[in-house]
Order: sequence, then structure tokens, then C-alpha cells
Amino acid sequence: MKNILMSGLIVLSLNVGAQAEGLTKIGLGVGVAGSNSALIKLPLDIDDTFRIEPEFALSSVDFGNGSNDSFSIGSGFYLLNKTSEKTSVYYGGKFVFGDTNTGSSGSVLSAVGGFEYYLDTKVSLGAEVSFGIGFGSISGYSTNSSVNIRYYF
Repeated sequence: MKNILMSGLIVLSLNVGAQAEGLTKIGLGVGVAGSNSALIKLPLDIDDTFRIEPEFALSSVDFGNGSNDSFSIGSGFYLLNKTSEKTSVYYGGKFVFGDTNTGSSGSVLSAVGGFEYYLDTKVSLGAEVSFGIGFGSISGYSTNSSVNIRYYF
């Protein structure tokens, strides 16, 4: 768990350092996946066609006789396509490492697609879907969807 927290601090410092390098857009986003997961996203648009988006997620599932709490950290690498003045789509891949309070951990490699609608030049509302393959103690296939809001500095 300490390694995951240190990784998170490193990613945050890279986001702040990248702003000084003059990237196209740098932002902060939050999202909801299902009824039990909260996401924090840090979009870094390298140019108008490519985004790197580190992400942190917290989730909790109550089984009645106990709960399964998890924390994950990862990053997505997306191609961007502006479809109109106010909308864009993105697609690519995401790699996430997760750890739970039950001692299981593993990684997920996902194909991702999403869209954003820009409410103004700094705020977007969007949705994302993914299909992933898990490795480690979370092996198997998974699908996921989220609703996200991002603020760009």
C-alpha cells in the first residue's frame, strides 16, 4: 500500500511539473463508476491528439458479512479526436494496479473509449467504457463504465 501511495505522489508531482512545460491542457477530474467507485483523474493533453491520464480509484462493496474495500492507481493513454467545437472522443488503453483490504491484488489492462462534451472552455462532462483483462488474483475479464467531469487549468 505504501508503494501505491508513493506512486500517487510521483504522478501528482509529474502533473504539476508538466504544467510548466506548456502542454496543451492540464486538468483535474472526478468520476463515478457504478454505485460504489470514486475516481480522481489527472488529464495531461500532450497535444490536440494525445492524452495521458493518471487515475486513482477507491471503491467499497458491502457483502452483508463484510466489505471489500479497494484502492487502485493507473494511467490511460488515449488518442483524441475533436468531433465538433464542443465534443470530442478518445480511445486507447489503460493499465491499472489494484489492492484490496482482503489481501488480493493484481493488474488490469483495458481497451477504453469515451467522449467529452465541453460545457465551456475549461469544464467537460463525459462518459467512458472499458473492457479489461485482469492478471494476478483478480484475473478474468471485466467491463466498466464511468461518468466524469473534468476541469482544465
